Amino acid sequence: MQIAYHIGVNPTDEELLLRALMRSSGRLAEAGVALPGPGRYRKLLRETIDALADGPPPEGVRDILIDAITEMTDARRMVLSNANFFCNLNSVFLGGNFYGKAADRMRAFRQMFPEDELSVFMAIRNPATFIPAALHLARQQTLAEYMGPVDPRALRWSDVVARMRAATPDIPVTLWCNEDAPLIWHDIIARLAGDGVRGPFEGDHALLETIMQPGGVTRLAAYLDSHKPASDSQHRRIISAFLDKYALRDRLEEDIDIPGWDADLIGDLTLAYEADVERIAGIEGVTLLRA
Repeated sequence: MQIAYHIGVNPTDEELLLRALMRSSGRLAEAGVALPGPGRYRKLLRETIDALADGPPPEGVRDILIDAITEMTDARRMVLSNANFFCNLNSVFLGGNFYGKAADRMRAFRQMFPEDELSVFMAIRNPATFIPAALHLARQQTLAEYMGPVDPRALRWSDVVARMRAATPDIPVTLWCNEDAPLIWHDIIARLAGDGVRGPFEGDHALLETIMQPGGVTRLAAYLDSHKPASDSQHRRIISAFLDKYALRDRLEEDIDIPGWDADLIGDLTLAYEADVERIAGIEGVTLLRA
């Protein structure tokens, strides 16, 4: 079986990607794609991973997990989603490491499903906005308490991705920048759904619905129905044009409110992030979805 695991990360889409896929759950099921509810697997997999600390899983655990997670007996693909798969927000910098459990979690994923065709999907985000958002959601008092010895200037997603790939080189990673998500959302949905399920999908505009005027989303959908894009790049240009006209500007603004952070630091973090994305693009086994 193909098992696609969307691992977030927090704070990026805030479960919106899962909800968008759920809009097409019936059509996906007809195509052999299982989309179980999170309540069927998040706690179960977490407890199974915790048990792996005592040794390899006993024989037959894989089948027990599959039977518990989905009732579909003819599923060829299963999509799971959990932004806390690596850790919760309070533990992002645990022990002075940025997502320090990433490699262990990837190995656990393979141990639970040793013979299945696994793939991982994840978003990354500019540290200049990721850190303030994570700090706020984690409800930590200060940046120093939250990040410990980790220097924001040294934060590199490529380090996390490299550790993931080294731990499980047989598990491909599909990755995108959260900043690009509005323009490539339909592509992300299609990639998660997998081959054999053709779009458009009911949730293709789920993200745009949160950042555009309702009338703009309606006009965009009508335009795409009557002017089928000839390519992905044309599709992105159309979305960009409608965003320029109908975007809710306050939804696009990022709040960066950390004492001591000035424009120079934010600029440095952004430039480092852009260079880091290019490094990620060169990592073997990684597919980078771009706008």
